[in-house]
Amino acid sequence: MKHPLFRLNILLTGSTLMLLLTTCRKTDHWPHYHCADTTCSAQLMQVVGRDLHFADTIYPKHYKFYKTYGADGRVNYIDAYIGRNYETKRHWEGTVHYTANSVCLLNKKNDTLMVANLNEKGQPTMVWLLEGGWSTTRPPYYTEYNYYENGWFAGNSSIIYGYDQYGNVTSIRTNIPDDPEPQSIDYTYDYSKPIKGGFYEQGVPAGMGEDLLGFLDLINTQPHHLLKRTSSDFYGASGSWKYENQVINQDSYLVYYEADIYGLKQFGVKVNIDWNCCRGRITDTGHGHIKN
Repeated sequence: MKHPLFRLNILLTGSTLMLLLTTCRKTDHWPHYHCADTTCSAQLMQVVGRDLHFADTIYPKHYKFYKTYGADGRVNYIDAYIGRNYETKRHWEGTVHYTANSVCLLNKKNDTLMVANLNEKGQPTMVWLLEGGWSTTRPPYYTEYNYYENGWFAGNSSIIYGYDQYGNVTSIRTNIPDDPEPQSIDYTYDYSKPIKGGFYEQGVPAGMGEDLLGFLDLINTQPHHLLKRTSSDFYGASGSWKYENQVINQDSYLVYYEADIYGLKQFGVKVNIDWNCCRGRITDTGHGHIKN
């Protein structure tokens, strides 16, 4: 099987690449995203350790992501870390720009970090990522995003998502041809406690919502019920996470929880999520920000 970058070289001629980069420099005034009062976006996901003696296992800025929004309700700036909280993480920071059929992320030097083509439903279908910016000599990483007929995110060329009848992600499995050790993570929910959305730490590199496009509200794999536990056999992340002390706000969004990592409380995390519900305010979590 040919490497994805081989396909990139076929798809992107020099003129096509220049066109993509040009479209990243300015946001069109196209109302792709309509901000409704009932639509909430997670603006800040703050993460600290349960045991502060292990603070070095948490994100450098003590949050997983922080976002701001334009007048149309779409994300116009993001500062985010992708990866396991206890190891080296990929850092993405920059301004977000939109056209009718694409979205781009630019860093402070105006280098392109990400370009995503969107389908007629506004869903990303082809994505190019380059952590150092397009001005570097490193080739971009390319992948295709797939969806089920009902619109749920199906995964990409290397992972497959499974769901229950409510639209909760129940499993994520690697899908790499000839892989002798396929990996997976499974999710168990409390179906007596519905929610409208939430983001969870999971300790795996490809977990539910663990995606730059998910942070940008372009892919939605957020759960519809409180997550009870995960079970994973990903490399370096084999075991279970248990979620407890969860708090839901008046809008039915997850705003706080604690998690044990593989049954070890001292390595657990405390997470606070602030939501922007398109009303010019951040919803009151009722819990306050976590102090170090």
